[in-house]
Amino acid sequence: MTFTEVDRLANRVASWARAEGIVTGKVVALLMENRPEYFAFWLGVMKTGGATALLNTNTRGESLAHAISISDASIVVVGPELVATFLEMQKESNALKLLPKELKVYLYCADSSVPIPPKGWKSLDDILPTCSLEEPLPLKNFTARTCALLIYTSGTTGMPKAAKITHMRLRQLLETGTVMGVTSSDIAYCALPLYHSAGGCMTVGYMMCKGATLVVRKKFTARGFWLDCYKFDVTVIQYIGELCRYLVNTEPSEFDQKHHVRLAIGNGLRPDVWEEFKKRFKVKRIAEFYGSTEGNVACFNPFGEQHAIGYLPLFPWPFTYFSPTRCRLFPIQFVRYDRETEAPYRGLDGHCVVADLGEVAEPIGEISSGRDITGLKAFEGYVDKASTDKKILKDVFKAGDLYFRTGDLLRIDKRGFIYFVDRVGDTFRWKGENVSTMQVAEACTKISGVSEANVYGVSIPKTDGRAGMAALTMKGDEKLDVLEAFRVLTAELPPFAVPVFLRVLKEMEITGTFKHRKPELQREGYEAMTDPLFVLNIKGKTYDVLTPYMVKQINSFEIRL
Repeated sequence: MTFTEVDRLANRVASWARAEGIVTGKVVALLMENRPEYFAFWLGVMKTGGATALLNTNTRGESLAHAISISDASIVVVGPELVATFLEMQKESNALKLLPKELKVYLYCADSSVPIPPKGWKSLDDILPTCSLEEPLPLKNFTARTCALLIYTSGTTGMPKAAKITHMRLRQLLETGTVMGVTSSDIAYCALPLYHSAGGCMTVGYMMCKGATLVVRKKFTARGFWLDCYKFDVTVIQYIGELCRYLVNTEPSEFDQKHHVRLAIGNGLRPDVWEEFKKRFKVKRIAEFYGSTEGNVACFNPFGEQHAIGYLPLFPWPFTYFSPTRCRLFPIQFVRYDRETEAPYRGLDGHCVVADLGEVAEPIGEISSGRDITGLKAFEGYVDKASTDKKILKDVFKAGDLYFRTGDLLRIDKRGFIYFVDRVGDTFRWKGENVSTMQVAEACTKISGVSEANVYGVSIPKTDGRAGMAALTMKGDEKLDVLEAFRVLTAELPPFAVPVFLRVLKEMEITGTFKHRKPELQREGYEAMTDPLFVLNIKGKTYDVLTPYMVKQINSFEIRL
């Protein structure tokens, strides 16, 4: 599709949406898998002043109904591959109660093979060709703070939360390619879901703001990734979460280095994968960044520094307090974190304390109380006010000030490079010590045959803290060598951080952005006998098979861990 074709399609969508009464403040929900028409659709809705709720294609039943309900959408547009999902949701009584009574549903296939829409639905494929190609009339009651999109948190717990993305915020996401070095001659590859900001906004921005060509794949496939890059002469790729680990774990192929990818942009690349990924696939530059869809805290690593997620310049003495990490006028601060309360530390005066260099700290972003021309301090929050309030810190450095809480723990070195440490809540205490899930997961992946590791803490009766447990997946048909697992983990980790339990899964459950799901595993704990389970045996220098009888002994405190 050319730029003109995309714009014309957007104008047709705008013409249809305007006829349906979509104006500033109104919402259309979109449930569709990746295709070029996806972003052309929300561009068209934006031209009316309305917003598009980008529904996660992995949500089902009551969760999907909840997502539609909180968006306050009057129309839902469904792709052909998700018709069955939508119809199944409508059969659930609890889900049906959440949906608006006058909800209109449209089928949009965006190709030549258009099936007959289900009863009560309309076909957008029949309607759009008849709509006007002209640019819509100028908008009314429209500002940069008008909502453009609703993007749902990938979430590993609870119901989806809808983050409000204003036009100002969207512009910032679209312009990411400018600071990352994307040019008009680049060909960018997106295999990430378009319902999230990384794939749906950042990669679209490479096309919209820099003039690059965008290649959109329906779904990510590790085996076909580099073949696609070779076939379409891709120069820029977008990654997130554990995507790079999946690529590293694939069997070698002739296309591993038979491509022209010069730049990989993304976040969440684990240190244990970084070097192997760059070396094996000969990617010249990795541009890691840090940020969240809804947050006002962001940074990026422009120098390709190994493992760093960002950089902030630090000035020498006596100009130290002009450095962004110390200056109170800077919108982002790194504050001391209290592991006992799982919240920023408060001094005797009740205010937060700026962390020292090298100290593990939580980054927070100042929220503007007045006019904010750049939008860098803006936090629009979620549709749900209660969820928004949970992310706001009050009276941080002075009475009345407000800061956005990231919920992450980072560390800045003396040069100003920033490194990811862990998620707040992912760190747990065992035997009086703090255990980093990220550190343990990296150690687990050094065990032969281990493909992925998901680390979390589980409760044991009559025991303080939480015992470490690692859920592992193996490569191919390989089996876990418990003797080697013991050797590796005890060599790589301090005694308190060595996982007490190991669980071997057939497949790791992940979110749409390749984040591991933990709550279900935590609830099942060490009593889930559906998978092979092992318990640490210090004296035997191994991991023993965990039996139901041993579980009873652990619960009755006959076996002390």
